[in-house]
Amino acid sequence: MSQERGRGAATNSRRRHLARSQISAPPERRPAARNLSRARQPFRGGATPWSSQRTGGGRSVGARRVSAPRSPGSVSPSSQYVLSRQWCWHEGARCLMRMSRVLPTLSRQRRSAKGDGMPVTRQGRTSVWSQIAEDLRAKITDGTLPTDARLPSEAELTAEYGVARATVRQALTALVNEGLIVPRAPRGYFVRHRQPLYYRPQTEFRPQPRTPEMDRFMADHSAEGREPRQSIDVSIVSPPAEVATRLRLEDGELAVVRRRVRYLDGEPYNTNDSYFPLALVQDTEIMRPLDIARGANEVLAEQGHKQVRALDEIYVRMPTPDEARRLDLGPGTPVACHVCTGLTVDGKPVRVVLNILPGDRHVIVFEREGMESAPE
Repeated sequence: MSQERGRGAATNSRRRHLARSQISAPPERRPAARNLSRARQPFRGGATPWSSQRTGGGRSVGARRVSAPRSPGSVSPSSQYVLSRQWCWHEGARCLMRMSRVLPTLSRQRRSAKGDGMPVTRQGRTSVWSQIAEDLRAKITDGTLPTDARLPSEAELTAEYGVARATVRQALTALVNEGLIVPRAPRGYFVRHRQPLYYRPQTEFRPQPRTPEMDRFMADHSAEGREPRQSIDVSIVSPPAEVATRLRLEDGELAVVRRRVRYLDGEPYNTNDSYFPLALVQDTEIMRPLDIARGANEVLAEQGHKQVRALDEIYVRMPTPDEARRLDLGPGTPVACHVCTGLTVDGKPVRVVLNILPGDRHVIVFEREGMESAPE
């Protein structure tokens, strides 16, 4: 038994020595294998990527095809490799290393060759997805993609720009956050219908409409053919510090706030939060969560607090979480905050209004008079 083991070990040793000598020998001195050229041909048929070749010594040697996905009926440039077990392990490793460098290049070349959209570059500081977003944004701005138009599908944009689908999705998400397009599953993405509201602060003290069912906001936009509505909530609160300072309230003094969210065609357009000193408006219509057809300013005038002038302040900033929730704002949408303080003839503040106007839905318009040249 020990002699047989010794002969077997010697045989294995000779085989390993022969294999090492073949590996170290130049290619022209290595023993040629029958059908080796056939083993290196691209795999074109059969039900399995594995094949068996007869090589020198009469033994079957398995061959494995290493390939990238290819379209039906064609042979991909990346499926040109058949690794035979006759190859030594380090030659196969070198081949795989070469493939790892070549295949990404071939893939990029195929994508760029079929893309017929705006050329995108992977060099420089501008990312690929932002270049695609800029191209789509320009098409929306110049009217190539008009209002309510359907954008090409993700698959179509992927083929047009020659990029991955994840890159296209990142560009579309950026346009959604800007308010330029809206997703409508499962139909795709559409150019948003943009009809801005023209906000005119100077119209506040003009005579109110005589329609008993509607205030100025409801009456004005109904006449334009749009569908306005608003939700109203009334509560007694300790006002924010900026409001208490403008109303000149004492520490601990309460205020009444009428919170309104105004909608046009079913979309929240702005918020209007009006603060009044509780001592001035208690037991008046201002305390009820209903429309006041003649306006809160007229109610104050009936209580002996007529406003004769107003101080307007406009701040542009990012919304608070509460404002974003009430107005259903997407990420990155700025707002204009219009703060209006109403004053009586003796300079007493009786009302502070906080109007939050999303930047993608409003145009602020001011009218000024008395522009005649003053005498020098």
